[in-house]
Amino acid sequence: MSSPNQTDSLHPLEIQVLRALGAAATDSLKDPELVQATTLASSQISMAVGWLLTKQLVQLVSETTTTYVVLTEVGTKFQQATSPPEWILQ
Repeated sequence: MSSPNQTDSLHPLEIQVLRALGAAATDSLKDPELVQATTLASSQISMAVGWLLTKQLVQLVSETTTTYVVLTEVGTKFQQATSPPEWILQ
């Protein structure tokens, strides 16, 4: 089994992310900033960062989640069949 700090087998995606982080004017970069600083897509950044985390070459300093909510088919039918004042009274 390889050492978690092994750096001799870096993937090209990992190398691009490390170079972008090393060249950054700040201590950390957000995903969109990494996309701009490399030729990688957001999904590739995510993979490379995951690998680099496993190898303990980077660390997450902040992580946020964005939640999106949509109406279901039932919710859409309810919304179309009633008006907002009716929602309040029900």
